[in-house]
Amino acid sequence: MDRVHPARAPSLEEHDADAGTVTDFGYKPVLRRSMGRFTTFAISFSLISISTGIFANYSFGLDNAGPRLLWSWVIVGVGQMVIALNLAHMAPRIPLAGYAYQWASRMRSAAFGWFPGWFALAGWLTGTAGVAYAFAAYFAPYAGLGSGQGIIILVTAIVILAYLGIHLVGIRATAYVNNFSVVTELIGITAVGIGLLIYSLVRGLPNANASFIFSHGSTAGSAGLGAFAVSALLGAYTLTGYEGAADLAEESKDPRHSIPRAIIMAEAISASVGFLVLLGFTMAIPNLAAAQASSTPLLYIMQQRLPSILVELSMTMVFIAIFACGLMNLAAVSRLGFSMARDNMLPFSEHLTRVSRRFRSPYVVLIVCAVISVLFTVVAKVESVITSVSSVGIFAAYFLVILAGVLDKNHPAIPGTFSLGRAHKPLAYIGMLWCVLICCAMTIPSVGNVAGEGSLVMIALGVIWYFYRARHITVDTTAQATGVLGGPGAGVAPEAVSK
Repeated sequence: MDRVHPARAPSLEEHDADAGTVTDFGYKPVLRRSMGRFTTFAISFSLISISTGIFANYSFGLDNAGPRLLWSWVIVGVGQMVIALNLAHMAPRIPLAGYAYQWASRMRSAAFGWFPGWFALAGWLTGTAGVAYAFAAYFAPYAGLGSGQGIIILVTAIVILAYLGIHLVGIRATAYVNNFSVVTELIGITAVGIGLLIYSLVRGLPNANASFIFSHGSTAGSAGLGAFAVSALLGAYTLTGYEGAADLAEESKDPRHSIPRAIIMAEAISASVGFLVLLGFTMAIPNLAAAQASSTPLLYIMQQRLPSILVELSMTMVFIAIFACGLMNLAAVSRLGFSMARDNMLPFSEHLTRVSRRFRSPYVVLIVCAVISVLFTVVAKVESVITSVSSVGIFAAYFLVILAGVLDKNHPAIPGTFSLGRAHKPLAYIGMLWCVLICCAMTIPSVGNVAGEGSLVMIALGVIWYFYRARHITVDTTAQATGVLGGPGAGVAPEAVSK
């Protein structure tokens, strides 16, 4: 590929009505800003993806808590809305790619920003692997490829490489696939879940009653409080990702308005619809022991309750939704990696900032993220391990970003944009407490120890790189008004643009 020196790298500023949201912070706009309001919302909705989260983790929750896992979803939904409101409050202030790193860096310092940036990076990387694994775990046996772990891992790797191929031809191609999937998901999984709910109530199925959905079931794990807490992984893993639109802020039109709206709407719709879907599937369970014994309990329920043609149609829509979720995971992590490399915060930053001349995609960081996700899948192997580590990383990032927002005194509200006003600090403290509680739920119970060990590895790697590199990057306080970062290579345009 032909490489162009950054001094001659073409800027998109002249074609970008929102270019000031990038140049005001000391960067040259090189990513293509092509996403309207619906596409921006679709990013957040797809990254939450109730289809992906429910199909990936329903079995885990049902095994540990039984039917009452429904209520862990409600608790998580309320906690996540508090976090979503906090992030929507901060989004208009710093509309740059890679929200976790950029917001914390500019509200506190680049050294501080490294940690939420790293946790979010680790969370998105493992999340990409987790989504692809969820796709493979359902698709491989459904397509007759087998259900062995080796086959699942192979299909997972192929799916991740497919994500990469679509991304390499630009954000527009990615957005087209994603927009289609959002419409499909809203129609598909919602119709199936609510249809099962209505069917269960009208037919008076044995499990369509309050006593069943508040029970733990005689076969559910230890059925104690710890098991119920771990079942929160279903909601904690699913009802995250709404902030993904902020990671692609430099490719969204009118980001100061579109991103807060996308964050709040995606979380509210997903939490509400997801509960109805879960309620419908749970009430429709034909046999609890059989559902818990199945590696794909939702497919088992549909096969028992729906005509085969509807099962096939439903699973097709679910596969589309899960695929799109992973596709957008790779979008979010690549933009975060690009943003951090732009300030020289990552190894080989000079290479990670390369952008395709034709498609305006950060192709090097996309390739690196895809390879790491494949390698993590090969090492972790188990879905619950992958998703637990991903959830802990994302919630740790939430905590630190919200903390930075509480301490920030240099970024006042932008007139005409979303703001919590006086409610900001009380909701921030509630949000931080929620982050601590959910991380404890993921790591302290005995059934979650593997997630705790994986999380410790993630923290250790972040601390090592902090002392080696990140703590030497500083904020130029004389340029805080424009947000230019100091330190080697910081605040400059990407190193090179390739054809």
